[in-house]
Amino acid sequence: MNAIILYGSRYGTAQRYAQALADQTGLPVRPFQQAGDLTVYDTFVYFGSLYAGKILGLSKTLSALNPEQVDRLLVATVGLADPKVPESVATARSSLDKQVPPALLEKTHHVHLRGCIDYEVLTLKHRLMMKGLVSYLKKQPPEKQTRENREIIDTYGQKADFVDLSRLDQILAWLS
Repeated sequence: MNAIILYGSRYGTAQRYAQALADQTGLPVRPFQQAGDLTVYDTFVYFGSLYAGKILGLSKTLSALNPEQVDRLLVATVGLADPKVPESVATARSSLDKQVPPALLEKTHHVHLRGCIDYEVLTLKHRLMMKGLVSYLKKQPPEKQTRENREIIDTYGQKADFVDLSRLDQILAWLS
């Protein structure tokens, strides 16, 4: 196995997970924009932040790979959604299924990890998107509110860090 860790991160959470895994394994780690020559690898771990239903940098990274060179691919989606909620994992998996070519999909393992948000560092576009989401969620009747939706409302405008590095154990197990 010749493995590499790649990541797509706009605010640093996917990078944080990727670096922590690299520290534990000794594997090389790079942002997708600096992936370089990937032909020497056969095993790939990709940490990608979720933004509006897309995994940052995943499509570009996969387009640089020859599906025949890939023995195994693990995609760890990183977002605010709780990985303990099956619907959240299904939504993240749906994003993955749309971006991974069929030839690679059968070799792909998926893990969803919880991220963080800090409204002070969000771009204007992302602050406006979150404002719209929170406004929409607040209009929902209480009986339709999920725990996750209430967390988004309750943490709006603040810093909320849900990163759990112990969840890397499942990736370490997959690598071994």
